[in-house]
Amino acid sequence: NDCDGKTDEDFPELGNPCGLGVCKGIYVCSSDKTTTTCSGFSSKQKEICSNSLDDDCDGIVDELYEELPDGRIVSGCMCREGDRKPCGSNVGRCREGYRVCINGEWSRECLDKTGPFTEVCNGEDDDCDGIIDNIDGKTSVQETKCQCYNGNPPKTEICNDIDDDCDGETDEGLSCCRDGDERACGSNTGICSPGIEKCVNGKWSGVCENSYGPDPRGEICWDNLDNDCDGQTDENCDLEITCNNGYKDVNEEGVDCGGECPRKCGINLSWILFSIGVILLIISIMLAEFKGKL
Repeated sequence: NDCDGKTDEDFPELGNPCGLGVCKGIYVCSSDKTTTTCSGFSSKQKEICSNSLDDDCDGIVDELYEELPDGRIVSGCMCREGDRKPCGSNVGRCREGYRVCINGEWSRECLDKTGPFTEVCNGEDDDCDGIIDNIDGKTSVQETKCQCYNGNPPKTEICNDIDDDCDGETDEGLSCCRDGDERACGSNTGICSPGIEKCVNGKWSGVCENSYGPDPRGEICWDNLDNDCDGQTDENCDLEITCNNGYKDVNEEGVDCGGECPRKCGINLSWILFSIGVILLIISIMLAEFKGKL
């Protein structure tokens, strides 16, 4: 138009690409031929989630909602199509489910979750509030069945980690345990050696494995051992009145044998000779008396 031999030399951008997303186009002459404009959409629109288009022409497709450090909110999608996030609870009888991203928003329904349920008196946390059997939100202590019975007498205490009889203690007075637990048993006194007792079905088995003693025959005399594992050796063994059978007491007291528990020993020859002498003396006296009467 200016007859300088050049065409549209003042608009070098003509034909070049312009815009982003759905606004993408090329530069063309404006309607009044005095400037250029982008042939794409002339104005941005709100990002439409999950259509795989850059609706707001910022170069990002279906971008996520974002809160900037200064508090400003950048519009966008809450989630991407098909994404999942957990919902619900794993407390008590409840089990988590999931929400699905639909059209850039999380579904309201929590899919595949379990519970909560109405609380009933069954030893479980049905309503998933972290407290077992708190009917109508009432409970005497955190783990109890008391309020379940609505005034009925407390139950008998059983092994269940619950204060059944409502005295503030759990499983008291019972031999409760958890399967797999072990505890020492038996004795290491005398000939005995300790063993291990195991927990079976929530109770101690009553079987002391790998233990030894006491001797089923009880205390065995004169072996200097504590056979019945009561801390005493050879107790209740009868003391001999004399040592004629080859036993004598450890105090060497001779006839009365009234000392400590006797032990085996050799035949006491002096005592035998003394006894024979006494017998012969008695016989001599009896013969003398008999002759005197003749």
